[in-house]
Amino acid sequence: MQLSYLSVDGDQGYPGNLSVQVTYWLTDDNELLIDYQAKTDAKTLICLTHHGYFNLSKDATIEGHTLQIRADNYTPVDSAMIPTGELRCVEGTACDLRSPQELGKILKANRDQLLAGGFDHNFCHHVLPLQLPWLRLVQLLIAICILLLSTRCAC
Repeated sequence: MQLSYLSVDGDQGYPGNLSVQVTYWLTDDNELLIDYQAKTDAKTLICLTHHGYFNLSKDATIEGHTLQIRADNYTPVDSAMIPTGELRCVEGTACDLRSPQELGKILKANRDQLLAGGFDHNFCHHVLPLQLPWLRLVQLLIAICILLLSTRCAC
């Protein structure tokens, strides 16, 4: 499936005409592939992303999942869940997921840091494009996982 959008010059205050396409594929190996393409005729800001929320089990929660995000920094959010613009080191925070962490333990122990009841942050990864997955979500009981790879570093 392919979706496209044209943001005309001046839309929401941004310069340039911006043409965006996103294509979704489901492969024969049960892989979901998402490809973003964007072209502009002027220097402008763009940050394309996918806000997928996956529960890999039959349980009502994701507490039994293990999450690893290879990111040294993240962007904190304010009380309205809007990024503050600050770039903060993950070390010593709930966002330190550089090694695999059980989500149930993190969510319970860090309620004060996770304003939305979970993670709704931009993680800044510097994994070389397509070298390693920069995110790994695993549900061990049914042996299923999600691996995210990117052709670009973030932040």
